[in-house]
Amino acid sequence: MSESLRVELNEGAVHAIDAPDEATVRGPFHVVLHNAGGPVHVHLHLDDDLSGTARLNEANHYVEGGETSRIPIGVVPDRTPASGRLEIVSGYGAETAAIELTIANPDASDVDDAATQSDAEETQQRGTASATPSSSRLTRGGDRRSRTRRTSRARRSQRGTTFFDDSVPELLARVDADSPETLAFLGLAVVAVLVGLAVIAAVGEVVLSLVVAVIVTGAVAVAGWLLLE
Repeated sequence: MSESLRVELNEGAVHAIDAPDEATVRGPFHVVLHNAGGPVHVHLHLDDDLSGTARLNEANHYVEGGETSRIPIGVVPDRTPASGRLEIVSGYGAETAAIELTIANPDASDVDDAATQSDAEETQQRGTASATPSSSRLTRGGDRRSRTRRTSRARRSQRGTTFFDDSVPELLARVDADSPETLAFLGLAVVAVLVGLAVIAAVGEVVLSLVVAVIVTGAVAVAGWLLLE
């Protein structure tokens, strides 16, 4: 933001000019004309020492009563520092004031602060750019772990299916339907089931019925195991 040089007009008297005797600015600035009285014509003039460094686009200004005008004055950067006189004339020469003005080089600390801020922004951008590939690597690692878990579950499921597919036919192949042992086992199983059903129907109690069912199932299972052995 540019600096400001404030000047009071018509303060206490017609055409009066209240301005500082001297001022120092760094870079472009504004002359702020505050009119405390009636409308007034104001003329600004840069002497020869300042005219090579400062730039004033419009010298003549009309300021309404009670209003404030901001007059921009530019500065050529490679021509600082410079010193000279800024003249302010009101009422077509009724009053004149002169300000000993110095245009200094930009403060070294301001330049250092700007450089530091630029370095910090560049570092932040590099950090953001480097963080993006890391996120991608994490995502790829998570995908690989997920695929590994799915593959392990599929292998376990396949092993379970293979076991049953291989065991059941083998078990059935070991049973000889024409052997006396097989016929005896089947007859025993039928009799056990019928007896169990009869007992359950006669008792009519849930707990006792479950006990009988377990006993019958166990007996049939043992008989089958002995037959296969």
